Amino acid sequence: MILDHLKGIKIEKKWAYELSLFRVTVFVNNINLYEEDAKHFSIAIEGLNELIQIPIIERLSPYRGSAKIENATAFTLSGISKSNEKQKIFITLKHKNTSVQVYEAPIKAGFSTILDINLTRDSN
Repeated sequence: MILDHLKGIKIEKKWAYELSLFRVTVFVNNINLYEEDAKHFSIAIEGLNELIQIPIIERLSPYRGSAKIENATAFTLSGISKSNEKQKIFITLKHKNTSVQVYEAPIKAGFSTILDINLTRDSN
């Protein structure tokens, strides 16, 4: 079934929903450049539309880093892409509700995207 999906062959309807899902993981490294720790970082997501959606239950809670790594934090979000074409969303990294940087995240149904962000002194 997975090989058929990757080859673009039509799959059974019951699997179509599962293969419309996407995931984005954002790793933020070098957070020690800020006086505060990782709990003051969050992300905002833009670029959602009728083809790219994030379930409301996930949107109701603020996107805060859930995985704590030494000198880093990680955010994970998932959604639904109603297109088989590559799309993009924009993720704004925030520190204490102040924008640090905006990143473009390519997404595609059935795939995961990883953004590995290394903060520099110029970022703050």
